[in-house]
Amino acid sequence: MSFFENYGETFSGRRGYVRDTVVAYVSDGVKQDELVKLSAAIPADLPVGSVVDSTGTLITTAADADYVVVEFAKAGSTAIVVANPYHTILKKSGLITNGVDVNSVVEQLQALHHSFADFATVALRTT
Repeated sequence: MSFFENYGETFSGRRGYVRDTVVAYVSDGVKQDELVKLSAAIPADLPVGSVVDSTGTLITTAADADYVVVEFAKAGSTAIVVANPYHTILKKSGLITNGVDVNSVVEQLQALHHSFADFATVALRTT
């Protein structure tokens, strides 16, 4: 069984590898992401949209949510590329939450300054 089947996600051939799966908008093409170096290797592949804790492991509770992965990371990697909360607007529908309630995860990520947009919301920051 594939990763996406295990976690109830649909694999379309692109999902999991392409940044626009989870990123709706970026305000700065250079600052849109951050490289996070981990103290230990990640235990499993992390597709784009994976919500992970500070160790790079998929979350088990909403309170664990620290980062949203924006570039596919292979198991064994010691660094991940994550969304910068100040320069990206994320798609709620693109999050991989490992069975944790997505609304609770969004609340936690919003507390960490992430912004979200969906089909009914336009959330472009203006001055």
